Amino acid sequence: MTMCAPSEITPLSGPKAGQAAYYALLGLGALSLAGYVWVAFLSHDFPYGAPLNPPSTHAYIAIAMALGLVCAGLLWAVPRVPPSRNGLLFIFAIGLAARAMMFGSTPVMEDDWHRYLWDGAVVANGVDPYKYAPAEATPITRLGEEIGWSEVPDLAQLQELTEDHFEPYWRINYPYFKTIYPPIAQGAFAAGYFIAPFNLNGWRAVLLMVDLGAFALLMFTLSLYRRSPLWAGLYWWNPVVILEGFNAGHMDVLIVPFLIGAVALARLKRHHLAVIALAGASAVKLWPALLAPALVRPYLFKPIQLAGLAGLFCIVAAILLWPQLQYVFADPDQGLTAYSETWRRHAFLFTLLVEGPFAGFGEPDQAARSWVAGLTS
Repeated sequence: MTMCAPSEITPLSGPKAGQAAYYALLGLGALSLAGYVWVAFLSHDFPYGAPLNPPSTHAYIAIAMALGLVCAGLLWAVPRVPPSRNGLLFIFAIGLAARAMMFGSTPVMEDDWHRYLWDGAVVANGVDPYKYAPAEATPITRLGEEIGWSEVPDLAQLQELTEDHFEPYWRINYPYFKTIYPPIAQGAFAAGYFIAPFNLNGWRAVLLMVDLGAFALLMFTLSLYRRSPLWAGLYWWNPVVILEGFNAGHMDVLIVPFLIGAVALARLKRHHLAVIALAGASAVKLWPALLAPALVRPYLFKPIQLAGLAGLFCIVAAILLWPQLQYVFADPDQGLTAYSETWRRHAFLFTLLVEGPFAGFGEPDQAARSWVAGLTS
């Protein structure tokens, strides 16, 4: 993989115009690393189910904001630092160390990962994750009432799984809904189970392997656009990725290699492969499908090619999503069905819409969702 042309690689020893910026880059890295060390220790003030501790909460918010400012400092430093392998290795090492520090940390105010661990266990044990809600997979109700063992083999298997791992099972949010997560995400959850069953660090290991692939693809993509490889720091040091991905364990990291791959393939004018990559991203989480128009923009006035690419995207996405889609219209308890009817994003702003301009509608929530969906389409 070519990261930059030999003529672009400049040793950073001796008095140079970019040396001050290079030292600034080192300082930003040190501050970033210190912030993640602090987060790793502070995270243990957020045990599952405990009431929030205001001083710890305020400290976490302040550190996260500071880490954002440190990352933003790269916007000043990177254009002034000549590209070098040493600089790139430094950026990579800081980001890798930050991710490693999140292993063993306690997720801060997040619990989605319990569903990931459950889904991974279901898939790894050969059961269709879209067929049963977690609440169906227990011989005891959440009120302590005994249900008894199911005569359905798959449910009986899940009941055994529940008994063996009752604590993570008990913490699953929305247990009466079947999973919302698409098939490629389910495969990643299962990989985490095979590494370490019902263990958040096993899941984090999957995220780390995926993110290392994303970093390599980002290097390749930056070279295609003839940009300094140091710009990768904007992603690799990004506190949203590290805190939400590796502390909180959110699965969105899985999307990144597909999206970067789609951008690289579009740059190479392999648009048919780019839309396949985007379909793969949509089989991790559905929203990347909204990026399809931007990806095929060069064919806007070539209707035959445009229709072909649109058809290719739809076919590949339908194939990848079929294990989930086959249930959506027939089963109201599917998570995707329920989510499509009740979702909110940026809840504070959404509440303003519901209680403001859409308050006079018969179903203000649905009206606001329709408006936001139309606006983003």
